[in-house]
Amino acid sequence: MDYAVVFNTLSGRRSKKINNALYHKLQKELGHSIHVYEANTLELLVVHINEILRSDAHSLIIAGGDGTLNRVINSLLRSECYRDINLAVLPNGTGNSFCLDLGIVDITSAIDTIKLNRLTDVRIGLIENETENRYFINNFGIGFVYNIAALASKMRFLGQFSYIIATLVQLIRLKPISFQYSVNGVTHNESVIFADICKSQYTGGDMLMAPSADIRKGEFQLILLKSVTRLQLLAAFPKLFRGEHLKYDFVDSIFGESIRLECQPNCHSLIDGDLAFTCPVDITIAPQKLTFYTSK
Repeated sequence: MDYAVVFNTLSGRRSKKINNALYHKLQKELGHSIHVYEANTLELLVVHINEILRSDAHSLIIAGGDGTLNRVINSLLRSECYRDINLAVLPNGTGNSFCLDLGIVDITSAIDTIKLNRLTDVRIGLIENETENRYFINNFGIGFVYNIAALASKMRFLGQFSYIIATLVQLIRLKPISFQYSVNGVTHNESVIFADICKSQYTGGDMLMAPSADIRKGEFQLILLKSVTRLQLLAAFPKLFRGEHLKYDFVDSIFGESIRLECQPNCHSLIDGDLAFTCPVDITIAPQKLTFYTSK
């Protein structure tokens, strides 16, 4: 077996017909042996990942969104069978933000990237609290970004447009949160609309949240949106798709290799499109590197 492909059957574009069409397209375009694994629970995904790691597959193709990618990465790195394996991403979910950092904009470009056989090492984040730890590859956020993702998850049928609509709706409920953060050992206290710790540039589909983030480097770009009015945020919102929101004086950008967050009770968080992780948390660059197919 040359390639293994994991389909998240609960992902944004989850119909059996679409998944079958993707499988046949992969078989035709790549011209190699492909074994399909379908998962609709985390437990089943873990079983499949262990099977793949024990097989002779040299590449794992992940068909799903950012949440699926996160679960696959965590299953890989936690497996007792872990070994180096090339990773490819098919944008088949709701957000598909991480694909953009690899130069992938659709299914066709994703397959072309695999055929080019161009690989790059990617650094990932490790988030820890008192009871658990988890790897992440895209972003970890609190406040407004969590509220958007929570609402967007209920509108998956709209694809990436669910994030745009959710953002506009959440403007009505705009409320700052108080939190303390430390970057590289220096502590700050802030009242913000959101804090987003980014390992990759894009989030929420094609929002260019952290234009200077680099998936290959061992650092994060922390984006802070300070207290603003609804009109200010509404005016700044379109700039987010071009990375021009950093020009505003109510947006801060800070780079760091280690970050600690402490926030008020009932402060919800977002990690790679998944909801909920309890603060306080310590966030560092994981020692492991992952190898991805890329067009960049």
